[in-house]
Amino acid sequence: MILILIQSMIHLILLFILFLMMIVIQFLSL
Repeated sequence: MILILIQSMIHLILLFILFLMMIVIQFLSL
């Protein structure tokens, strides 16, 4: 149970980092 929670948390963090990187790339391309 705890492993599943940790896995989902890591997944959310990775998605959040990807989202932030996309925003930064858009700002840089301006």
